[in-house]
Amino acid sequence: MNAAGLRAKSIAVIVCLAFAAAGCGGRATVRLRPKAPAKAAAGKKKALPATLTISVVDASTSEPLTNVPVAAGKRYLSTGAAGMAVPGNLTAGDITITARAPQHSIYRQSRHLQAGDNTVTIALSPESETPDSEPVVFRHKAYLTIDDGPSATWTPEVLDILKREGVPATFFVVGWRAAERPDLVRRAYLEGNAIGNHTYSHDYGQLYRGSPRNLTASFARNGLLLKNIIGYAPTVTRPPGGAAGNFRPGWQSRVTGAGYTTVLWNVTTGDGSTRTTSSQMVENAKTYLARLKSPEPAVILMHDIRPPIVKALPKIIAEVRRRGYEFSSVTDDLREPGVIIGPRRKLLPGRF
Repeated sequence: MNAAGLRAKSIAVIVCLAFAAAGCGGRATVRLRPKAPAKAAAGKKKALPATLTISVVDASTSEPLTNVPVAAGKRYLSTGAAGMAVPGNLTAGDITITARAPQHSIYRQSRHLQAGDNTVTIALSPESETPDSEPVVFRHKAYLTIDDGPSATWTPEVLDILKREGVPATFFVVGWRAAERPDLVRRAYLEGNAIGNHTYSHDYGQLYRGSPRNLTASFARNGLLLKNIIGYAPTVTRPPGGAAGNFRPGWQSRVTGAGYTTVLWNVTTGDGSTRTTSSQMVENAKTYLARLKSPEPAVILMHDIRPPIVKALPKIIAEVRRRGYEFSSVTDDLREPGVIIGPRRKLLPGRF
């Protein structure tokens, strides 16, 4: 018998003796060798660290643009005083870089980062303005307006849906929530959505007490915050709860006189109530859309601080499309103070 056979026979005898001892009241102990640690998957490369410095300039003047929102992958920040931004914790590989400044076209390109230092200079081209003589046409357009966020839980899902559907929205953000998650405001703006002002506090008792000064002061405070986040202070506003029942005589003229555009709605999903389900949101939207007289635009109200919007939004978008509307964002079409949709669904004179 060779050596291998002797070893196998010895192991068999030891195992038999061990089980025999166990059967006679003894206790057999079987010791197993620990497995050797698994080797790393062949061919898997280690992620290499990379740094990136982004400079943003005006294409026509080469001057640096400050406080411009930029995104490197899923990192959202703004340029500093020298027009530069340095996102952290990057690795070598492909990355999408986005930048957007007021009155400039959106920049979005994929770049390959090398391990180590990388620099990118982005030249933003000024947008051509529509001549004042050309009337703005609202005919048969739909505006998704989303209030009260940003929400760390639901706003990212809403943004994912809008991006997937290729639909812009107008986010009327609350200041104290924007202060907590400025990255989500920047993301919404960089992905082509409009940002509106929904006051800083959203506190009915404080905003609608006494004169309209409290309301305009809250708009102003939120505007300063948003300017630090997205580079400008939006003048498109929505008073919490709307104007009906909150504005007293003379309030609207005071708000307009302060330079703000008031945007209300003519289609509501009813999700201001915590009891409204996603299916009820869809049915409510259908009901109000059916009441509109063509070519009246649809300004649709919903909120991104509760879960029903996630299931309802794709179905509402599909219904709006089925009715032949073209999606737009409010600030794409309205640039001067006034009221786009009033309590009685009236548009500004000459606009429709």
